[in-house]
Amino acid sequence: MTEKVVSPKIYIWTCVALLVLLAVTWSIAYVNLGPFNTKGTSSRYSSCRSREAAGFCIWLRSLA
Repeated sequence: MTEKVVSPKIYIWTCVALLVLLAVTWSIAYVNLGPFNTKGTSSRYSSCRSREAAGFCIWLRSLA
């Protein structure tokens, strides 16, 4: 049985995309969001991003 070989280019682009998302998340912390700048909003946002990251990792693993 042969296994599908994933190109290193896929891993590089995935890493770049995650670093870009990290930079966006980090930079949004310094923006005044007015009434949306509350602890509840930020925790909901971070939990949503965590679920997205976990789902992406599971999806990426299913490709291998």
